[in-house]
Amino acid sequence: METNKLNLILDLCKSVDESFRVTTLQIFLSIADNEYLGNDPLMITDFTKLHHFTLAAASRHCMLLSETRRQRDDGMALIQITINPLSRNQKLLTLTTKGKRLYDSIRAVLT
Repeated sequence: METNKLNLILDLCKSVDESFRVTTLQIFLSIADNEYLGNDPLMITDFTKLHHFTLAAASRHCMLLSETRRQRDDGMALIQITINPLSRNQKLLTLTTKGKRLYDSIRAVLT
C-alpha cells in the first residue's frame, strides 16, 4: 500500500502551513490539476459542484490558500485570486510560483 506517499504529501503541505487541512489540499489539488491540464482557471463557485462544498466553505479554503486571509494576516500564498474582468462577480483561481513548486513536489512523490 502506498500510504507512505500520502504521508509524504501531507508533510509537504504541513511544511507550508501547520494548519493545512485535507479539504484545503483537495481544493489546492483541483486548482493545480486544472492548471496543469491547460484548462481555463477555476472559480470559487466551481467547488460547490466539484466537491459539494458550500460557497462559504469554498471561499474560506481559497482564502487560506491565497496571499492574505480574511483577517488580513499572511496566507499560504499558494494561489492567486483575481476578479474576472468579463464578469466582476467571479473570482478566478491560479497557482502562484510557490503553489507551482508545491504541486511539482507532490507530483514527484507520486511518480
